[in-house]
Amino acid sequence: MDIEVVKAEAARITGKMQQRVEIVRLPKDASARTYYRLSLLGDNNDPSSMIVMELGPGMGMSAEEVTDGPDPAEPPFLEIRQYLEDQGLPVPRLYATDRKNGLLYLEDFGDVTLESMAITRGVDTLAIYKKAVSLLVDFQKTTRMDQRRNCIAFKREFNPKLLLWELNHFREWMLEKRNIPLTPGESGLMEESFASLVQKIYRMDQVLVHRDFQSRNLMVQPGGSIGILDFQDALLGPLPYDLVALLRDSYVELTAVELENLIGTYIDLSAREGNLLDKDVFFEQFALVTLQRKLKDAGRFVFIDKVKNNPSFLKHIPTSLSYVNWALNSIEGFDDLHYLLEEKLGKDLKWGDLEKNRATGAKKDAGGMAEGAKDR
Repeated sequence: MDIEVVKAEAARITGKMQQRVEIVRLPKDASARTYYRLSLLGDNNDPSSMIVMELGPGMGMSAEEVTDGPDPAEPPFLEIRQYLEDQGLPVPRLYATDRKNGLLYLEDFGDVTLESMAITRGVDTLAIYKKAVSLLVDFQKTTRMDQRRNCIAFKREFNPKLLLWELNHFREWMLEKRNIPLTPGESGLMEESFASLVQKIYRMDQVLVHRDFQSRNLMVQPGGSIGILDFQDALLGPLPYDLVALLRDSYVELTAVELENLIGTYIDLSAREGNLLDKDVFFEQFALVTLQRKLKDAGRFVFIDKVKNNPSFLKHIPTSLSYVNWALNSIEGFDDLHYLLEEKLGKDLKWGDLEKNRATGAKKDAGGMAEGAKDR
């Protein structure tokens, strides 16, 4: 990145040449994008800092995650950012676009993620997560009400092909690439279970989903409000998907009491917006989506290690698989898959004793929520 180009653009944005500019490269994650914080050290700068996103020559035209839909006419980040901003949702302002150099100049939402707040001693985790749940309900309400639907996010969806691809991503990277073989019978059983899961999920109510509405993409602002990042892969998907991303987060483990409270908060807030949800049905849907997403996540973390040479996500695989175990304890119809995964992964990842989990786990009770709602 050419520092003189960046300084000139900062001068144009702020209306004055910057004598002192500090550029710090931010920690790399699994994304192909690179981020820098540009601090303007002179007096009375507005803004005093901004984020420079380096997309490269292609301007991020291809999606970070696998999608199934038409090719975008504009970089998805730009198009979806503008759409969400038009809906009044809290996404970073865009100060400038440098297409020649593949750079975006964006509002700086700071360094305080929901994850960092959740693990800070003395912070009321439940209260801050209720704000995130409220933001999600607002996100869903606002995008449902909009009738234009001309944004690329509405032209792609979590269809059966994509849902199945993600499940097979787990099979390929979590099992096959780690030399954990399946017999022909086991392979057929897994295929049948995955096909059943995909059909159950695809029949759910479809809404616009962020696709990665989790603690590292939600930024807590000084006044306590929450800003949204990493929305470029948004698409139509099952209603519980973003709530699963938030509450079954591989980076932050909520207690059973917090989980049940926050699912209840989501149902109550949705009802106030006119979306009445049956608690039994929604809990089952939540568990089904948890099963699909967390299987995908476990495989994805191995992929990121082996293909992108980034092993930092491997430590989150046990948590992801504990959610898989929780989901399988919470729903009916996937006992064979449960036993198969226990046989292949249980001892290796300290998944837990299957029979004990079945006896004390989270099978639905007559009230619709989980009996104990155990995470482990």
